[in-house]
Amino acid sequence: METLQELKPISQQIDAKIANTLIKLQNNGKSQGTIHSTERSLKQLARHCNLLDPEDVKHHISIAVTEKTPQNPTQRPLDNVTKNKLVQDYNRFCTTNQMQWERPYYSVVEKIIPIPTPDNVQAIINNASKSYATIFTLLVKIGCNPSELADITRDDIDQEKWTVTITGKKRHLSGKYKLKPQVAQMLKEYLETHKEQKPFPCSHAISQVWIDTRKRAAEKLSNPELLKIPVKNLRNYSASRIYLESKNSFMAVMQHLRHRKYDTTAHYIRGLVAMEETAEFETKMTKDEKDIPTLQDQGYDYQFTTPQGTMVFKRRKIPT
Repeated sequence: METLQELKPISQQIDAKIANTLIKLQNNGKSQGTIHSTERSLKQLARHCNLLDPEDVKHHISIAVTEKTPQNPTQRPLDNVTKNKLVQDYNRFCTTNQMQWERPYYSVVEKIIPIPTPDNVQAIINNASKSYATIFTLLVKIGCNPSELADITRDDIDQEKWTVTITGKKRHLSGKYKLKPQVAQMLKEYLETHKEQKPFPCSHAISQVWIDTRKRAAEKLSNPELLKIPVKNLRNYSASRIYLESKNSFMAVMQHLRHRKYDTTAHYIRGLVAMEETAEFETKMTKDEKDIPTLQDQGYDYQFTTPQGTMVFKRRKIPT
């Protein structure tokens, strides 16, 4: 990749065509996050190659390396996920400007979805402001992504039944979620302070505050593992809670995440199964049936009764 001095200036012609691409995305209802991301990709490509020459763009993407910055002085080849993202954004440019090109695809090895631990998620939330603790808790409980939360209006929140309606984005279905009393109370107090018709901040703000909060929590608790949890993993974590609470129900996870395709849910399930295979469990025993409701409230599931009449319960051990 060229040095900063060798980067090409973006011509007025190319800049106008990029602007037209972004306007079309906006008219097609794409999120601000998608529009901003596409703009970054196209301007990055425009500084290294000619956007009007698809072969030049294709060649650059194939050999591109990471940008050299003070924080990342060592340049590395772009991973295939990033290359496919550049291809996708340039394809939008070509479609808008009626250009033909042979779109490449870079093979990606499917990775198991990482699932953060309950303690680590809660540690970050505990270090957030009251408003953002509510926002992060909603992401955890509902399993939506930040852009979906940002689009919620007051009309989407039933403050009598305390349900929240999510309009699906990124090919997700729409859905309605019933909040538990504790979360409903958090949201009630949040809405009393934030009286806008769209009370939640934009997805970029949510993501940035999450980064700042996890850094503060990691330093306070001397736990660098917190820095490895991106805000998008709260959706994975939310799915893991549903998976455990529903006793490993595929359909419960699919409905909670509002997936259209079984294959998409299967990708999540592989990560959840891997989590379950490495899980540790703790047991409790009792002979008194009066203890059963308490144990069930604590997440214990009945296993069996011994010949001596002792009932054995088990739950997944929460990592420390």
